[in-house]
Amino acid sequence: MTPIDAFSEDENIQELQSLVAIYPSTKIDFGQKSGSLEIPIQCDDEVQVQVKVLASNQTVRTAEVKHLPAVIFSFSLPETYPHESPPKFSVTCSTLSSDILQMLSTELYNLWEMYHDQVIYSMIDLLNSKLDSQLDIMIPELKIDCGTDEQRYHEFEEYNRLKSMDVFNSNTYLCQICQNDIKGINCSRFDDCNHIFCNACLEDFFKSLILEGAIEKVHCPDFRCTSKSVKDRDQLLRLDSPFSSNFEIFKNKVLKPPISIEQLSRILNSDALTSRYQELFTKHQYDVITKLFPKRLIQCPRTGCSEQIFRENVSDPLVRCKRCKYAFCSDCQHSWHGSYKSCSSKVVGKYAGIPVEALDQWLEMSDDSIGKRKLGYQYGRALMKKTADEYLMDRLLDDMINDGSSGLHRCPTCGLIIERLDGCNKMCCSSCRTFFCNLCGCYLDHGDPYGHFRDPRSSCYRKLFEGMPGVD
Repeated sequence: MTPIDAFSEDENIQELQSLVAIYPSTKIDFGQKSGSLEIPIQCDDEVQVQVKVLASNQTVRTAEVKHLPAVIFSFSLPETYPHESPPKFSVTCSTLSSDILQMLSTELYNLWEMYHDQVIYSMIDLLNSKLDSQLDIMIPELKIDCGTDEQRYHEFEEYNRLKSMDVFNSNTYLCQICQNDIKGINCSRFDDCNHIFCNACLEDFFKSLILEGAIEKVHCPDFRCTSKSVKDRDQLLRLDSPFSSNFEIFKNKVLKPPISIEQLSRILNSDALTSRYQELFTKHQYDVITKLFPKRLIQCPRTGCSEQIFRENVSDPLVRCKRCKYAFCSDCQHSWHGSYKSCSSKVVGKYAGIPVEALDQWLEMSDDSIGKRKLGYQYGRALMKKTADEYLMDRLLDDMINDGSSGLHRCPTCGLIIERLDGCNKMCCSSCRTFFCNLCGCYLDHGDPYGHFRDPRSSCYRKLFEGMPGVD
């Protein structure tokens, strides 16, 4: 028989046996008469953990944790214990400061000093009591400052994640789809809403949606979340939504899947289905971005590469493909030719595939001229007539815009013609959301579009409301 289940006349062994009976998780070495026990820190409220950057000493990350690294109580019983000498013990914990740990050690020693008797259980009971009733004193304001120690900060995050997972896995939950009570280890919880469903139901549901291509429906299946998803999507697609005027917020919102790829992969248990979801989701979201920000997304023109590229600065024609490293011009779709060289399409001087010179000749010539007949044979009479009419209308429109008296302006990014009917001279293109000045046509900074009108060096200084109806 081992000492744990055999009667022993040694009172120290008896104490260790009683300890294991009360705290089954205690690790005991009966031969060495030693052991250790993890004493959990129970938090009713979340504890804030923060880490700072050494250079600026500013808080850069803050985490709210419910589970903190436990107190480790280790001990060994010398031969003269308990009447002549105290147990050898140590109290360690990455959560508590060295001063708090020293204070606890002193109180534990005083406990033996008071009785000179078996005190291991009493020591553990004292630690439990202190952690339960004085945690707000040991951790002032329930905040832990990691200073610049990012590793310690990550240890808190990881410990909280693992312990939360253990708690979740050990509990039982009602799946709202199959209405069965399922152990947490076979369920999934959605982070944003905390709704819980069993993995079997989610797998069947998500699999059918992905195979059908209904990617926008792959999210928490709770009816409230479905309703919210439809409402959010409708708002996202509106041109007057708050997201459509700020591309960065829009991009981060629209490109973030409603369920993390890691969680979806665990539910589907299929690399093929997960990859299909990622591909369809990306394509679907790119279509949304193209609808609201047509100039922000461009496809790499290189043969064999169909990478979709975000243009962070739509006023810069230089685009670099992150996939194949190809640098090209967004205007002419050819390899980059430098900022001071015109696009090849502009050098050619064509309109709808027909040289501008030929269109000018067509418009100048009489209908019965030999030159006009030759152009008609070369390009097709009907096509020449149609293209020349469109070219003439565009040229007249350009002259009207350049004249400045019409109130019409072209967006400097996408070329859309815009007329100011009301409001100030800060213009916003309804197509690509570019900010530009109605007076001089220059780009305006999205972060401070009105700075252009406050700058004394600007030709539009103090002209924000110039020409506005009702303003003298």
